[in-house]
Amino acid sequence: MHLIILDSTGGRHEAILLAASGTCMRIVIRGVPDTVELRRAGRGWRCEEGEPVELESLAAGYDWSVFCRQMGPQVFTAGSSGMTS
Repeated sequence: MHLIILDSTGGRHEAILLAASGTCMRIVIRGVPDTVELRRAGRGWRCEEGEPVELESLAAGYDWSVFCRQMGPQVFTAGSSGMTS
């Protein structure tokens, strides 16, 4: 999933969601060599340094726990035509 992350200074950063749970997301941000972990803090998210971030590409108030439950592990196997959970 493609995300636009807003940092505390108002800067926008393009990112790709790699993995997610109800309390944590692992993303890769364009131009940043390492992955970044975002942690849930109340109704918002914070980066590894503790700075608040906003997920611009998602509707305000979205319940991430529902999203994460629906994103169960997806596995591709050689020769299969689809995904299995």
